[in-house]
Amino acid sequence: MKQRIVFLDIVRVISCLMVIIVHTCEPYYLGPNDIIGFENPTDRLWVAIIDGACRCSVPLFVMTSSYLLLPLNTGGFEFMRHRWKRIFVPFLIWSAFYAVIPFIQGHMSSDDAVARLVRLLYNFNNDSGHLWYIWMLMGIYLIMPVISPWLRTCSKRGEEAFLVIWAVSTFYEYLSPVLGPIWGQCAWNDFHALYYYSGYLGYVVLAHYLRFHVNWTPKKYLAVGLPLYLIGYAFTAGIYYLHAGVSSNYDYVEQPWQFCTINILMMTLGAFLMFRAIKTVPTAIYKPFEDISKQSYGIYLIHIFILGLMFSFFGKTLPIQINVFVIGVSTFLISYLICKLISKLPGGKYVVG
Repeated sequence: MKQRIVFLDIVRVISCLMVIIVHTCEPYYLGPNDIIGFENPTDRLWVAIIDGACRCSVPLFVMTSSYLLLPLNTGGFEFMRHRWKRIFVPFLIWSAFYAVIPFIQGHMSSDDAVARLVRLLYNFNNDSGHLWYIWMLMGIYLIMPVISPWLRTCSKRGEEAFLVIWAVSTFYEYLSPVLGPIWGQCAWNDFHALYYYSGYLGYVVLAHYLRFHVNWTPKKYLAVGLPLYLIGYAFTAGIYYLHAGVSSNYDYVEQPWQFCTINILMMTLGAFLMFRAIKTVPTAIYKPFEDISKQSYGIYLIHIFILGLMFSFFGKTLPIQINVFVIGVSTFLISYLICKLISKLPGGKYVVG
């Protein structure tokens, strides 16, 4: 049996809950056609505080998915066969479910349902937008057999050079709106100078670097990680709050929430380092984390459906900070219980991973 790594299971569980909290905040600020708007002024502050604190969730997921995989211990074909069977089959099942559920509920025609199923051949449907992550993750898996030989032979300095250039690329989201197309981008070239050093691949390499080249004491992990997280969080929440106060444009308001920006990088690195400080946990505490961690992929796949039901039940009857907690945690626990039950059924792993 594969040995579990305590801190990784804890990261998966916390990251999964963070994702659900992020999505629980959306009805408080996101209107039709992605127009940003708030029903009352205090919602803007609470969304900035709560949602901003959880914005490192997706990069943390990428890092936990990469931490133990690289360098690969199998050939590329065998790696892809295993990954795609575990990831792609449940993804297809839930993508199809989200595509047809409006038809089952009587909210669309059969032709529209068929069109939504056809769309799954090349993208997700808008009401199952959280599935963008699985497309991105499959892209990460496709590139892993390519970068694995490099990581196996690359020196510590070589990885550091990559990570420095990648860190520079995380400023792109802020520079481009001000300066226009930069680093060689133009109408006939989308691939700027740092294009191949940008995006989620950096988190993959960062996870490998931390595993093989960073071995600190718990005290040092906390001393470096906590300030990094807090500085990144202050920027993330603060800029969102300011932007949301002067604009209703989705791209502008959510600019500091983009996952491959310098502030989210700081939050993610800081959080991951703090989790690395965890060496041992009492069995009674760890066991629930271990069990939920095993269901985390399924929880991610199904939680949007459960979240919609929770909002139908609770509405916005409580103050936002309480409502988000109640609905978010309820969605998390119910999703876990459903995935646990499905996993016990014959072939359940093909449904919830």
